[in-house]
Amino acid sequence: MPWSVIPQIFYDLIARVIPGATVLLLGYLTLFGPTRAIKTFFIESSQKNVFNFGTFIPIFILAYILGFILRELWVIAYKKIQKKWPSQPKEDPIESAIDYHNKIRVIHGKKPLNVKKGDLPPIHIMHDQIRLFSDSEGYRLLKLRAEQRLCHTLVIGVLLLAMMNVGCWITEAKLFILERVLLAIILPMVIYVFWRRSHKFERYYEHGTCTQWLLLNFPVKPKQKE
Repeated sequence: MPWSVIPQIFYDLIARVIPGATVLLLGYLTLFGPTRAIKTFFIESSQKNVFNFGTFIPIFILAYILGFILRELWVIAYKKIQKKWPSQPKEDPIESAIDYHNKIRVIHGKKPLNVKKGDLPPIHIMHDQIRLFSDSEGYRLLKLRAEQRLCHTLVIGVLLLAMMNVGCWITEAKLFILERVLLAIILPMVIYVFWRRSHKFERYYEHGTCTQWLLLNFPVKPKQKE
């Protein structure tokens, strides 16, 4: 297997398999309730030896497919949210990267670049060029993008589980069920945490990609001491 394939495998693990498997596990806990689900999973399954290598292969594939589908649902939902409630970030990461690069140029006695965000290629084109010239930086940025998509998948997946929890609560026809109450509190908190983190990863990725691209195409070398 070529070594260049390994980063892509890790990308699929972080961005699709891990969040897909997490949603599957949380879905199991939500559907049956934590107490019953844990008892079944750890006690009955271990006694019957249900989980073996042959079982994990379809679970792995199912987690990958689920992660892929949830990510696409995020894209659809986020576009609708942005249309209805448009929001502007406090600081554009691309413009910020250009400003910092110009400050570095001035420090080293060079003229600032007369470029704006609209003059630059799309972020994915910048990333592709970085990967051609710097494997380490390309892989670091790839990991940031994978973590961003992990957050997207978990946000939409846990949101669906929160709705499932409400449905199960209504079906069980009891006003107070401690497990359902705890899930109703915890799941929205998880959504909020990963929602915030996804925006941070997006800023880190765009800022880091633009910074590396500018340094690659407009290098700034420190002045040599005489």
